[in-house]
Amino acid sequence: MGLREPEGNKVIGDVSSTASRLGLGNYFPGNNGIGSQPPSTNTLSVYIQRLYWSMPIFDIVDVTQNLVQMPSNLPARRYALLLAIKAAAHAHSSLLRDYGDECNHQLLTEAIRASKKYDVVEEEDNYSLEGMLASFFLFIACWNLDRVTSAWWYLRQSIGLALARRLNQEAEYQSFTVQEGERKRRIFWTLLIAERTFCLMHDKPVVLQADIILPCSPSRAHGEVAALVCSATLFQRLLFDTSGSWTATGFVTPVTLKEYGNDTTLSPSSQSLSHLPVIQRIDHLVTMNWLRAKVWELGSAQPRPSSGFIASNENAPWRLEQPLVIGSHVVEILQSSVDVLTLALTPVLDRKLHAICACVFDILPPMQRIRPGVCEAVLRGLWDLLCKVNLGGRTADFLFAKLKA
Repeated sequence: MGLREPEGNKVIGDVSSTASRLGLGNYFPGNNGIGSQPPSTNTLSVYIQRLYWSMPIFDIVDVTQNLVQMPSNLPARRYALLLAIKAAAHAHSSLLRDYGDECNHQLLTEAIRASKKYDVVEEEDNYSLEGMLASFFLFIACWNLDRVTSAWWYLRQSIGLALARRLNQEAEYQSFTVQEGERKRRIFWTLLIAERTFCLMHDKPVVLQADIILPCSPSRAHGEVAALVCSATLFQRLLFDTSGSWTATGFVTPVTLKEYGNDTTLSPSSQSLSHLPVIQRIDHLVTMNWLRAKVWELGSAQPRPSSGFIASNENAPWRLEQPLVIGSHVVEILQSSVDVLTLALTPVLDRKLHAICACVFDILPPMQRIRPGVCEAVLRGLWDLLCKVNLGGRTADFLFAKLKA
């Protein structure tokens, strides 16, 4: 059908100018850091900043300085945490580069080796929590590198350590200082968001419950914590079946809306997103639509009407054309931000786009009889965007295979 395939993970264009418009000009060294050699120190700063926007649970200045200087007298836990953050930051930004996965996997191997030099369950300082965070960032690195089994193991380990420190009990926070309590609330909600995202993607059971107060109210969320609070409010509007269910295709975690039949509860106000950096705004809006797609795919109507559940326009989250609405919205979001798409797309966000495309493709046969060509138009619109910025990945591979066929 005349399709051209994106050139791997190579980014064509002046990435440094895009970074400069986002306020990263002092940290990004231009295209010199995106060649066949591992990234320079300045590029590493950009990767860590991108990770921090989503997960503001470490001291970014302290971590960056320590990674540059790497003092020889660092405690084992601190050293392991620094290497885990470095591995996670590189993997989180892996779609930005074209020197392959070898560097990513070497960094991850080194970080895992460092994590084995201390006893992860040994009592540690309750404020630092470095062992738990090292396990969490190893999870992020493994997940972004598609090592799902290892990612699942490290996620469970980090959550187990958080539960051992009673971070899931609101009463525990009364004994913390204000600063310490806010940091631990950030850690808890980062874990919860990561767990629910991972479990929805990979059909795993969830453990953490959304019983902890947010670090701050959504209306007062500014600066570094704004993206975390916005993401947390999305997940607060959903009900997760923590016991899970078995279907003909395997285990799934059913998810539905707290307000029956009204998926507009997931839609943010323009004011709530106004304080987010543009990259985080893209991530938030794509995540919102991915969750709407998962509700359509896995949701159940609760409570069910007495006459039985019937998919219709009145039950918008479960109507046949819902994936088409979601896909069209995502294309509009990405089209309006195409100049920063290369910096916004991470492996996890790529997985979300892939899941949305799969839902659109699932309804293609029946929609062909009702509205011929509309599903293909949405899929091709997303394909054209990925080709425009030459971004490869899971979504690009899926669209190339389906549209070519």
